Amino acid sequence: MQRTTCIFWLAVFIASAAPSNDAKGQSMASISGRQHRTATTIDSQALIGVLTKLETQFGVNFNYDNDLLENIKVAFDETKMRTVPLHQLLGELLDPAGLRFERTNGQHIIIMKKQVTKGKSAGDNKALARDGRPIGPMQQTINGTITDENGLPLEGVSILHAESGVTTKTATNGSFVLSLAERSGLLTVSFIGYVSQQVAIPASGNLIIRMEPEVTALTEVVVTGYSKEQKKDIIGSVSIVDTENLLSIPSGNVKTQLQGNAAGVTVSSSGSPGSGGKVRIRGFGSFGGSDPLYIIDGVPASQSGVDNLNANDIESMQVLKDAASAAIYGARAANGVIIITTKNGKPGKTKLSFNSYYGVNFISKSDFPDVLNAQENGELYWKSMIGAGRQVGDPDWGHPQYGNGPEPVIPEYIMVVNNGARIGGAELEALKHGNASQQALFAALVNPDSYDFATHQIVRSANTNWAEEVFKPAAIQTYQVGLSGGGEAGNYAIGLNYFNEGNTASEYNKFDRYTLRANTQFNLGKRVRVGENVQLAYRTNDASSIWASTVMTMHPLVPVWDEFGNPAGNAAPSTGGEPEFSTNPVTQPWRNRFDKSNRIGILGNVFAEAEILDGLSLYTSFGVDYANSRTLDLTQVTYEHAQNTNPPNSLMESRNTDNTWTWTNTANYNKSWGDHTFKALVGSEAINTFGNSLSATRLNLEIDDDEDFLVISAGTGAQTNSGSFSRSSLFSLFGRLDYTFKDRYFINGTLRRDQSSKFGRNYRTGYFPSAAVGWRISSESFMADATWLDDLKLRASWGVIGNQNGLDNNNQYDVYVTSDPNSYGISGDNGSRIVGLVPSRIGNPDTRWEKSATLNLGFDATLLRSTLDINFDWYVRRTTDLLAVNQAPFTGPSITQPSVNVGELTNKGIDLGITKRSRPGNFQYTASLIFSMYRNDVIRVLDNPLAVLAGGSTRIGNAVLTQAGYPISSFYGYQIDGFFNTQEEAEAYAAEYSTWLTPEVGRWRIKDINGDKRVDGNDRTILGSPHPDFQTSLNLSLAYKNFDFNCFFFWNQGGTVFNYTRYVIDFHTFTTNRSTRMLYESWTPELGDRAKLPKLDLNDSYSSSNITDYFLEDASYLRMKTVQLGYTLPKAWSSRIGMENFRIYVQGQNLLTISKSTLMDPGYAQASGGDTSMGVVNNYVPTPKQFIFGLSVNL
Repeated sequence: MQRTTCIFWLAVFIASAAPSNDAKGQSMASISGRQHRTATTIDSQALIGVLTKLETQFGVNFNYDNDLLENIKVAFDETKMRTVPLHQLLGELLDPAGLRFERTNGQHIIIMKKQVTKGKSAGDNKALARDGRPIGPMQQTINGTITDENGLPLEGVSILHAESGVTTKTATNGSFVLSLAERSGLLTVSFIGYVSQQVAIPASGNLIIRMEPEVTALTEVVVTGYSKEQKKDIIGSVSIVDTENLLSIPSGNVKTQLQGNAAGVTVSSSGSPGSGGKVRIRGFGSFGGSDPLYIIDGVPASQSGVDNLNANDIESMQVLKDAASAAIYGARAANGVIIITTKNGKPGKTKLSFNSYYGVNFISKSDFPDVLNAQENGELYWKSMIGAGRQVGDPDWGHPQYGNGPEPVIPEYIMVVNNGARIGGAELEALKHGNASQQALFAALVNPDSYDFATHQIVRSANTNWAEEVFKPAAIQTYQVGLSGGGEAGNYAIGLNYFNEGNTASEYNKFDRYTLRANTQFNLGKRVRVGENVQLAYRTNDASSIWASTVMTMHPLVPVWDEFGNPAGNAAPSTGGEPEFSTNPVTQPWRNRFDKSNRIGILGNVFAEAEILDGLSLYTSFGVDYANSRTLDLTQVTYEHAQNTNPPNSLMESRNTDNTWTWTNTANYNKSWGDHTFKALVGSEAINTFGNSLSATRLNLEIDDDEDFLVISAGTGAQTNSGSFSRSSLFSLFGRLDYTFKDRYFINGTLRRDQSSKFGRNYRTGYFPSAAVGWRISSESFMADATWLDDLKLRASWGVIGNQNGLDNNNQYDVYVTSDPNSYGISGDNGSRIVGLVPSRIGNPDTRWEKSATLNLGFDATLLRSTLDINFDWYVRRTTDLLAVNQAPFTGPSITQPSVNVGELTNKGIDLGITKRSRPGNFQYTASLIFSMYRNDVIRVLDNPLAVLAGGSTRIGNAVLTQAGYPISSFYGYQIDGFFNTQEEAEAYAAEYSTWLTPEVGRWRIKDINGDKRVDGNDRTILGSPHPDFQTSLNLSLAYKNFDFNCFFFWNQGGTVFNYTRYVIDFHTFTTNRSTRMLYESWTPELGDRAKLPKLDLNDSYSSSNITDYFLEDASYLRMKTVQLGYTLPKAWSSRIGMENFRIYVQGQNLLTISKSTLMDPGYAQASGGDTSMGVVNNYVPTPKQFIFGLSVNL
């Protein structure tokens, strides 16, 4: 089924892109890349052949009459293609032949004969009608000047007045004159290599128009390791992220916006405001941490630095996935590299922009969990007592809330606290309906005048729908102001952004972020450039502790608040007790409302670049990633909790500072001669990271409900404090060589040498090489008849990259800390206070680099006149000397084990990207399909096939293990083999198998995996893994005139998730709520094997006390992530109000999710836990649905 689905998607795209047969008979030939080859090749210097080569080099399409060009030959110097602009080359080629060119739109150019008006030269700058005839006398004269992006005049730019059909071209100095009957309407301005514009004619004054260069798919400049290159010349595996797609996803974190926007990249996250997603590139390559390396404007960024990034500031984003592209980053690139470049100003007049949206996040009722109401909860308990063999009147018949009658009865009150004793609802009901003295006692107990929150709380019963009480709509909004411009002296770009998002699971939790970015560049002459890129960010996250999981587990008898407005708590008998599963999810966030967390971040660099010789440039950059955070955590007195009758309040304040500086120096050499291009890069990089933390706690604050008094010194009780400091450094030398022959054959080699302070002296240095080759096969003569193929490049690479993620800075050292002072001196003086040293960490100086060797094979194809792009990669990544914390025998309660090299794993997979776009016109579309799949396999753990790394801790054991022969973080437990439907089946099973189980009708049968006729711990097996079979996304953009429409679908197929909540709500584990499954789908003789759960039985403890495959759910889901409709005001209208562009849009986000999982958010499966303990899901905030209204204005 999965393979069929993949083939279906591919077939749809290729079929929709196939050329029509009737195109063959057209008299006007159209070539694109390799299209319309004739017997005369490029080497013969036929004009047609030269044009074909220009198409490949510049990514354009020529249209012409075959008969017009067929016999024309030209003298052409091919080396000029790398140094001379296309419009100049075309002039040199066409002028001697009496030809001219006209750009119609985008990448399309028409070649035709020159039209000469009688008495005028061909170059005369008078207006002509479309048929070449002179225009009669005019009344209005329009004057203007057209420049390029640098403010330099452009000659030969076409200007068309659409209403009259009058056209003209600019002169050498970029000026033009246009005579019209009326001074009104729109001018269409077009020029080869530049974006066409529509400009409204002003009522008075001259026009000054600046043209923007057009970036085509093949000529797009891509930032890679320490350099830039055109996309068509890349031979590594690089995914280019469409930043417009990023911005279409409302979020406070760039990482979550990346989901589905790059092949080979997996992103999972929760719905908590501002939360960062877990990003993995091509699977999971490490036990200790598989986070990719982030480079922002050349500076390595920490996770917090990336989290502070504002997506509106991003100019481009590239994902380096294989060794050929990422090995230049050496020790930090084993899990891929994400390179982000922020916006710079462009020459021309100052541009002012404003972008904003406002919306609402919400969780729909259809996503709420299926749990019982108060009456159903009582009915379930009664059926479970009957299933346990109890009868009405037995001593153990009944419930502290529902009574002991033949049917459960909901009491009026569920609890009254009387002198420390908690009286339950059933007892209160008995007093209420008892004799006169009992009724009087009841009246006294529930008398409002007796109420005291600390000593005499009174709580009425309820029928609380906890999902409705918790999940409330929350606002999401952002406001962005940008200012940019530049000239010959330099350029600048300034962006100011505010982002705010509330939490659907708590009205007290909200995320705020303020960012300011300033990028400037200054040109000191023609060869020297200096500048800076800096981002300042301040973020706050109030009351971030969330208890969303208890939405499903809180007992419905419990109200949110008692009658007097205080938290009802979980102290009522048999309605809670365990804080993990019965903490009030409404009142606890209210108690945490004074908790604060804020962070100040600075990320940026200063740089200088000098071209000391032609082709040789030097570059230096000094960057800083600084973060300072403060957290305030208040614990109030919680009388309402069953565990704490009157604990002291406490206040904890912690501060953390992290600082990393990076100094990078490179020398680039670029030389072309004839058919040869040679590039060389050498460089060095020094990175120093240091941080410290300080924490203090004080008990017994006099006032704990006013934030103005929440300071450590306000406490009177015991106080504690702690602190830490850490430092690490990395020094690197690196180099890269690139050679290209005829823009057809490519060779690349890279070597990096890293030295890290995290390793011992003997293993401190690591070497990381890579090599790659590429072949533009579409340029070969034997491909001349492939008229449908514009460009095809084959790629192959191999390399080794390092990893030290998760390795403690002090891993190589034995660490000692001071012990608590005691009064037992070795001198015998027991009255003295002695401070000693005790070990806290065992060192390992023999830890080695974790290394990943990657083989990558792929191709990049552009077809059908540049309307179809296909990018494909197949890879194998083998990671050796995997780092993980040593699992040695217990050595003491406070001694930390070091990281050791424990094993080996592989990731194999494919990445596929297909983009189909329409030709320019009133209706345009772009459809992009991204497909990714990987297979993870652990090869070795500690050279022992039975050795495991355990994780995924639950109350019934570790649900996850990592073992040779299976994927990382596989689920482990017993397999259920149906039910015992008859007494005969149960007896036969007991006779055949030696087991710790108690075979009984209506209970689960456990499968004997190893076939030894014993059902025991040896029958536990791998039950599944959280890794998907594949992930795919479809992004469809439509535009008709001024309307645009976008929709984005994401599909995760396969993988499993361990739903830990089932342990609580599907079995009689704790006194909490239960699922509707338990009441209506537990085993009965009528349901038999169609049941989902064992029979209802209060005595059944084994069904819930072991990890089985019942807790696993299919993590597949299909989600419509984005649907957006926008309208852009016509330029003629927007220009009248002083705007260059005005667009409004409405958008829905995550409005539809199709899944078999009972989780509120199946997309959270991989986000939970670390890389060796992921997939166990309990407490999380689901991804919300959103309705958004936004606008974009450019001045």
